[in-house]
Amino acid sequence: MSTSTVATTTHHEEGPWECYSWTKWEEELTTNGTDWQGLCERARGDGYAYQSRTAERLPGCGSCSCCRSWADKARPRAVIPNLKYAFVMMAYEKEGVTDITWGALAMAKALHQFSRYPMILLTNTTHFPDGRPLADVFGQFGARILPVYSVELLTHAAWTVEHWNIAFWKLQIWKLTQFDKLIWLDSDAIVYRSVDWLFDRSGMWAQRDAWFCELDAKPVCSGIMLLEPSRADFTGLLRHFEKIGSKITHGDQELIERYFADVKEEPVQLLSPVEASFGQCAGTAKSAYLGPDGEEIPGIWNVPAFVHKSGGWGDTVSNGYNNVCFIHDLRRQRYYVGEKVINACHYNPLAAYWRNMFCRAAKEGKLNIDSVTEFCNDLCYYKGEIAGDFDCPMTVVMLSGPLADDPGAIPNFGKSQGVPAPKAVWTLAPYKFKWGEAHGTQESALTYHNAKLPPPPFTIIADFKSSVNSECQELIGWFGPDGQSVELRLVWGDFFYGEKEEQWVSTKKSELQTGEWQSVVIQREVTGVVQIFIGGTLKAKGRVEPHMPSGLGADPRSSRKKDCYWNGEVQHLSIFNFLVKPDVLAEIAL
Repeated sequence: MSTSTVATTTHHEEGPWECYSWTKWEEELTTNGTDWQGLCERARGDGYAYQSRTAERLPGCGSCSCCRSWADKARPRAVIPNLKYAFVMMAYEKEGVTDITWGALAMAKALHQFSRYPMILLTNTTHFPDGRPLADVFGQFGARILPVYSVELLTHAAWTVEHWNIAFWKLQIWKLTQFDKLIWLDSDAIVYRSVDWLFDRSGMWAQRDAWFCELDAKPVCSGIMLLEPSRADFTGLLRHFEKIGSKITHGDQELIERYFADVKEEPVQLLSPVEASFGQCAGTAKSAYLGPDGEEIPGIWNVPAFVHKSGGWGDTVSNGYNNVCFIHDLRRQRYYVGEKVINACHYNPLAAYWRNMFCRAAKEGKLNIDSVTEFCNDLCYYKGEIAGDFDCPMTVVMLSGPLADDPGAIPNFGKSQGVPAPKAVWTLAPYKFKWGEAHGTQESALTYHNAKLPPPPFTIIADFKSSVNSECQELIGWFGPDGQSVELRLVWGDFFYGEKEEQWVSTKKSELQTGEWQSVVIQREVTGVVQIFIGGTLKAKGRVEPHMPSGLGADPRSSRKKDCYWNGEVQHLSIFNFLVKPDVLAEIAL
């Protein structure tokens, strides 16, 4: 049977099918021996179901070899202004369903409300935790599921690709040539009103990388991008990375910016702050709503159309709080002011907007997931969990107890610095070390004064950063007579806990010497069981002798006596005289 087709569309009355014309790229594949039936019936995300005509003719398809029928139940074909335009997102999950997919769900609901165009979700996940298929839930909002593929990059010794590797996978959207224009959206964001107007612009557009809210920032942020798919550009981006990969410090967005400016000589155009901005910069854009005197009307009249991350507590460049209100994790939203605790997101209007989109999507998608149900329960969300309550049960008081909703009842409200609930756990540690840095020498080794190790059970929590790959780096070590010791060390990128210089428990192939902050937790039980958590996840479990080494000094150091010197930074090293619960550890690691 011929693999070519005739007219692009035939008007018919007998059935819903129509003829599909192969693209030039598809024709080349079929002539090179590719299975034309599989090529025809592959998912394209364009709203159609495809079927190859083998023996029986499909009504309306004539003699074509590949036929299609409209299959998008959320939007009739007639209401979409241009079938070649779409939004696109990516939700690659290493395990389970995380904030990445949940964020995409809230965005799908927002787009269904504001836009006339569909959304494509590139993902490797097929089902939600309750068994509901992703395709069914997202499909209710006109979102279409396509598989996500890895994008292989040539690595450079001068630059750690692994940290950004998944982000670089977004480059595959340039291969979606079944569309003329795509608007890429990061999943840690939300649209506040329609951005369909962006499809009408010519050339490529993107958000400004104005992390510190500079209104005229020039670098490109790939949080939102208008682009025209092209396999030539996909190949060109990869080739350009081979040339400049060792010089890139800002991931995929720097590659995209430099390729279009230097190779294509078509620089990416930048959206204004009122069109796209980071959530922490909301309110800084210029407003079009001016009074008779030409001055901006007081109030909030400049919310961006695209809000990238909600913002949050601390060093928001690289922690678990830079998007704290666009997630459904109530624990991270809890904030201690002295002994009182509030939900910080109650004071952010965009938080209520995101929650509304997320919870409506979950309800309409018929999701039955405990964390989602609790977050979307108004009583749980606004009052906090209460001991003995059936709908909002309190598990860990510090992370899920009642909220203070009267600012007047909170001493020094708006004056005293507070901390998120997971970080408040540190107040329970008898020993706390704030920060230090050593340089791989005996002279620069850190001394942790009065860091006496309690008898088991105990928990040691620390953040560390090192880019040195060596056979021995002592993070902290206690030593006594006759070989008595307790040591925490980094060995060829793995973390080791040892006692008496011969009993060791360690992680395997962790590659922690990345030069980025790592969170480690050691738990030592009375029975001798030792657990090592990295980034809040259990990575190693073993056993040492139940009897603890004796005669240990109270001023441990980041070295042995003559070797094993620490080379890097250490912060927030805390010692607890009890076992911190695993769910608390996961939150602390953020």
